[in-house]
Amino acid sequence: MGDSFLKTRDQRLLPDRVRGSAERQGCHPIEDLGRGHQIQFVWRQPMNRQLLFVLSLLLFPTACLAQTTPNDSQTLQSLLLEVRQLRQDLQTTTIAGQRAQILIYRVQGQEAAVARASQRLDEFREKLARIQDERKHVAADVKRFEDSLSSSENPPTQRKEIEQGMLPQLKTRLESLENQEQQLQTREIEAGQQLRAEEVRLSDLRDQMDRLDKTLENAGRRLGGSSQ
Repeated sequence: MGDSFLKTRDQRLLPDRVRGSAERQGCHPIEDLGRGHQIQFVWRQPMNRQLLFVLSLLLFPTACLAQTTPNDSQTLQSLLLEVRQLRQDLQTTTIAGQRAQILIYRVQGQEAAVARASQRLDEFREKLARIQDERKHVAADVKRFEDSLSSSENPPTQRKEIEQGMLPQLKTRLESLENQEQQLQTREIEAGQQLRAEEVRLSDLRDQMDRLDKTLENAGRRLGGSSQ
């Protein structure tokens, strides 16, 4: 009871303003009578809880960051690489698609060029065949009339007609046919060379189409795999 009396009495010795402020801050003012009535403030447990909470907030994120940073960095790098690859594949697909449209038109035009060259060659071959056939017939007529001139059975009037009329005309025609045949043979050779050149161009364009098709197919597979 004496201690209670002293404590009550000593607390009353404190100014009301000091005692009220200390109690609002979570501490109790106690007077140590053995040390010259020096006033000490003892903090309660709530202040210790606040301190531990602040320390945990400071330490916990650092530990978590130290643990997750490598994984997050690897994940980010992987995502960046995937995005770059997707963008590259999209660009490749777009460019390849545009290139494919151009190649399609070029292939169609080249196919038409091959068809024209082939038709031109066929025409020269047909003309050459007709000229050669006619030349053979005219050459046979020339030979027959020349043989008739050497025969003594033909009367002089008929021999004169053959020598001055029919035979010179046949020989002129034969010479013309031979010239036409040579020209057509030259044109046939040129037409054949032109056809082969056009076919080589067409084959090259088709090879480009095949390579482009494979490029589009590979890009499509990568895009499909990435989307999954």
